Amino acid sequence: MIRIQEQKINDLLSYLAVFVAFFCATNGELLYTKNTVVYYLPFLLCFAALALELIAKGKFKLTSYVVWRIILIAFFFLAYVYAVNEAAAFITIKKLLLQSVVVFLIDLKCTEDPNNIRQFIKLAAFAMFVNLVYLAKTVDMTALEEGERLGVSSVNEAWNANQIGLMASLGAVMIFYVFFINAQNHKKLGKVFGVVLVAFFLIFVVLSGSKKSLIIIFVTLMVYLLGSSKSHKIRNIVIAIICAYGILYALYNVPFLYEHLGYRFEELADTVGGTGGDRSSRIRQHMIEVGLEAFSQKPIFGYGLNGFSQVYGSISGTSVYSHNNYVELLVNTGIVGFLLYYGYVAGILFKKSVANKESALFKAVLVALLVADVGMVSYADPFCQYVLCIAICAIFKKPSSVPEREALQKNNATKEISLCRSKGSLK
Repeated sequence: MIRIQEQKINDLLSYLAVFVAFFCATNGELLYTKNTVVYYLPFLLCFAALALELIAKGKFKLTSYVVWRIILIAFFFLAYVYAVNEAAAFITIKKLLLQSVVVFLIDLKCTEDPNNIRQFIKLAAFAMFVNLVYLAKTVDMTALEEGERLGVSSVNEAWNANQIGLMASLGAVMIFYVFFINAQNHKKLGKVFGVVLVAFFLIFVVLSGSKKSLIIIFVTLMVYLLGSSKSHKIRNIVIAIICAYGILYALYNVPFLYEHLGYRFEELADTVGGTGGDRSSRIRQHMIEVGLEAFSQKPIFGYGLNGFSQVYGSISGTSVYSHNNYVELLVNTGIVGFLLYYGYVAGILFKKSVANKESALFKAVLVALLVADVGMVSYADPFCQYVLCIAICAIFKKPSSVPEREALQKNNATKEISLCRSKGSLK
């Protein structure tokens, strides 16, 4: 009894710690806070929860994810040692070490009990919902009506439009998972509530004007439809084509969608086609060109952590990250760091897993994140790394886990007792 109570306390602390970690990682004001106590709070909570779990179990299971993360951190530490700017590199390595405490806790709890995957996703979605409600209450509606994006100019300096869009897009996917993929006792009313929540998150995707956030939604939907069922592949291909056409048509023909997102995709197409485009896309294109040229000079180990910002700063006068995870890793850590990071993620996509909707959805999320990495730096982003960890745990989840077998056995025993009672053989 004492052990059961201790485990319940450990579970509650873990849930609280993961909720706070997601809440802070998706809240611009807390993510960049100068308040030391607030900044370190999620990591301290996760460390305490992880320590209690390890003390109770007396061992730490080295899953493939944990081994990969340890090797990655070890190499990144080496990239910190030979970095051009040691102070800037230290900030990155510190972030990576702190984030590791959170993802190790998530991995441990999800490996111990796969049912925690659903619990963590619900907590993450709720954390993002609270942040979006906060944004809805504080946003300057006048600025939005004048065509500003939901973010810095319409809220405050701490809220980046792309970060809001990323939170809203992945939040919509998590809500979809909870209410439609891993639904537990959700009747029609519950599914209606799920649709309302998904729509709520999607509104923020549009208001953020973030291209990569819509791309995440689009790629996740397409890959999921194409990979969720082998027996209905043709049907799903038709549905995917119809959905793709519907999204593109709405994007360019519905005024509200065009004014916030459609025109941005037009500008992106112009930039890629070399016929103009917006200033932001042209700068990012220039960053890619500079990054690839720098990579060709030091292709094996790169320039060390935060190396791109130093290289780009020496050319443009502005030290800034590349806005492209592929370029960032190639310049900072060379081909070695690039392959260490993406080799494992690519291996998961090609790994044969249990063919079910849950695995298909999270493989789709991984593909979407890989596509979105063209427009963001995710290897040191806490939110992206937490989502990546949960997605990997879900893909590796075994259908015959102990808690699921126990629940099934209990359910079957209840049915047998009810059947015996109905026949009058058990009183």
